[in-house]
Amino acid sequence: MKFLQSLLFSAIFIFFVPARGFAQFNAADNGLHKNGTLRLKTERTTQYVGIGIKIQQEENYPWIFVRKVLPQGSGYEAGLRNNDQIVRVDGVPVVGKNIHQVARMILGKEGSIVSLQIKRGNRFMTLEVERKSIAL
Repeated sequence: MKFLQSLLFSAIFIFFVPARGFAQFNAADNGLHKNGTLRLKTERTTQYVGIGIKIQQEENYPWIFVRKVLPQGSGYEAGLRNNDQIVRVDGVPVVGKNIHQVARMILGKEGSIVSLQIKRGNRFMTLEVERKSIAL
């Protein structure tokens, strides 16, 4: 159950601003169906604000894992990598917090900075990550 919950939450965490779509006139066939009605080509553009990571919480483990870092996200630019472990967010330990609490600590306004202390292998490091718009 926790695994499914983290998968569902991962999608919500990265993608929390609604997608916007648009319709355009299809000029290739004069924009009309055979029955004479107007033909529109609908496309979906996707723009999100975040740091471009999917996180997961494992049972009986104190920290939160970074399971996926999107290469076009600011998390990747700042140095986050798959399997990093989030230890602190803005100086606050994540031990004892659930994945939703940690996500709320990471989320913020576009252009603001979040400080993540991570553990990678045996090394601890702090990364400053700007929350940015991500096009998918």
